[in-house]
Amino acid sequence: MLRLLHIINPVKVTQSSPLYVAQPLVFESMKIARENARDLINIEFIAPCFPEDEEVIPSFMQAIPSLKRSVQDEGALEDKRKLPFIKDILELALAQSDAEYIVYTNADIILQPYFYTFLKQQFEQGIDALTINRRRLPSTFHDVSQLPEIYASPGRSHPGIDCFVFHRSLWDEFVIGDVCVGIPFMEMSLAYNLYAHAKKGRWVHDLHLSTHIGLEVMHAFDQKLYDRNRAIFNAHLVQLRPKLNLQKMPYAALPHWQRMIKWGLNPTLPFALWRELQREAGPMKLKYLWNEIRFTLLQR
Repeated sequence: MLRLLHIINPVKVTQSSPLYVAQPLVFESMKIARENARDLINIEFIAPCFPEDEEVIPSFMQAIPSLKRSVQDEGALEDKRKLPFIKDILELALAQSDAEYIVYTNADIILQPYFYTFLKQQFEQGIDALTINRRRLPSTFHDVSQLPEIYASPGRSHPGIDCFVFHRSLWDEFVIGDVCVGIPFMEMSLAYNLYAHAKKGRWVHDLHLSTHIGLEVMHAFDQKLYDRNRAIFNAHLVQLRPKLNLQKMPYAALPHWQRMIKWGLNPTLPFALWRELQREAGPMKLKYLWNEIRFTLLQR
C-alpha cells in the first residue's frame, strides 16, 4: 500500500491567536481525511515542535518535541513568536519515516475529506510534486461541529501556496536553508524547489482541496523577518535557476499575454524571473513552429 507522511508544525497559542480556533479544526479534518482514505493509503502524521508545544498535539499524531532553533536566537524582533525553520521541521519528520510521499501543510490549513484520495489519483498519473492553494472562509467558523458547513462552503480563492506534496526522492535535491515559518517567502522556498526538481509537477490553484478560516490575503509581519526570508529565498533562487523553465511554472499553458498578466498580478511569481524564462522559451517556440511547418511541407 502507498505510504504517505503528512508533516505539520502545531504550536501552543493563547485565545487571541487565530490558531487557537484553527488548529482543532485542522486536526479533526486530517483525522477525517485519513479515515476516508484508510483502504487506499497508509498515512502517518508527524508533528515536529518545540517542547512547550507538545501538549496541543492530538494523540493520533506522533509528536517530536525536538525543535531547538528559532529566529529569536538571532536577536530582538518586533515579532515575538518563536518561529522555527522549515528545514529543521522537515528534517526531523523525514528522519522518523521512510514514506514514499511527503505532505507539508501550514498549521491553519483544513483538509477536505477527499484530500488524500485526490493525491493518490495524482500519484497514479505520474505526478511527483504538487503545490496547492487554499480557499478562504469568513471567521464565523470557529468550532469542529461546523466542519460539514466548512466543507460545503466554496469560499474565495487565495494566491498563496500553503500545501506542498512531493515524492521523497526530490528532498535530496532541495536547496533550502534557515527560512522561518509564518513569514512570506517560506512557502515560495518550498514551491520553487518543487518547480525546479519535479519531473512531472502540478500547481493546483482552482480546486477545493483545503480551506483557511479568515478572508485576509496577507497578515501583518515583522519587516526584518520579511527581508531576512526574502534574502534567503533570493539566494536559493540563484541556485535553482538553472533547473527552472517556463513549462514548469504556473500559467505555463496560457497564451503569452494572459500569462504575463497573471505573473504580474501574482505575488508569488517574481516578474523579472518571468521575463527571463519567456526570453529563453521564445527561440525554442520559433524553432518548434519552423520544424512543424517544414516537416508538414515535406509530407505533402
